[in-house]
Amino acid sequence: MKFLASIIVTVAVIVAYGDLFAHGSEGSRSSEANQPALKFNVDARSTSLPEYRAEPNMKLSVDGQTIRLDISEPDGKSIDTEFADAKIFVTTGDGISTLYLWPSNDGGLSGKGDFNPEPGMRVEVLLHLPDREIARREFYPLDSDK
Repeated sequence: MKFLASIIVTVAVIVAYGDLFAHGSEGSRSSEANQPALKFNVDARSTSLPEYRAEPNMKLSVDGQTIRLDISEPDGKSIDTEFADAKIFVTTGDGISTLYLWPSNDGGLSGKGDFNPEPGMRVEVLLHLPDREIARREFYPLDSDK
């Protein structure tokens, strides 16, 4: 009796999934199975590139271990720094120090670091403004000839 029940179950499974077993791992050959699993609705408006913006003007000043960065548009208009930040790498004879600049109350970015200002020091700025690519600039703030 158990043997007969197992044969009935096997036949039912083959009938139910026969199309799958007949075509191996490819699955059913019905038109529904040949459709891609994911469908994308691409709207041309969503694929447009953001408007190009020229790199901002940057003015860097060093006062002790405090660095200040003033930024403006190339045409001189001020830039809102509320959501801006900058990563700074200061290279001196003592090595490389990293610090971050955050918005200050007077419209620029400022921050304190652990470095000794000296002639020949190099300051690399990576400026991040919302909706723009990161702007990179090098400064030699204590050298008048660079």
